[in-house]
Amino acid sequence: EAASDTAGIGFTSARTLLATLRLSQALARLRQSDEVARDDIVEARRLMSLSRASVLDTGEDKDAPKADDAVSMIYKIIRELAARTDAPAVNVAEVLPRVLSRGRTKEDLERCLSEYQELNVWHLNDARTVIRFVDS
Repeated sequence: EAASDTAGIGFTSARTLLATLRLSQALARLRQSDEVARDDIVEARRLMSLSRASVLDTGEDKDAPKADDAVSMIYKIIRELAARTDAPAVNVAEVLPRVLSRGRTKEDLERCLSEYQELNVWHLNDARTVIRFVDS
């Protein structure tokens, strides 16, 4: 299961689904809500992913940047989406659900957009809704 998660596609067991459900319910209770929101599920998946990563940590230098950090992961999502659609631009609205489904946040996406814009990898329109790659 852990190896397939790194590829973005994988098997989810009933036990994992139950754990996600229970963690989502706990997060909803922390918000003093009777209903589980989508954000609760996203946060539960993110926490489970981080928990799994901490167990699988090989003891490497913890200060060294990891290849699977949020910004790199989101950049990869955007690049893959652009390659799949073969378009010179990508809508942020198409990227956001993919980012959230991988357990990252909108803030992570905004940080990625800003960092790669500063590096002149892409340009954003004024409304920050369209990503246009510089090499396009």
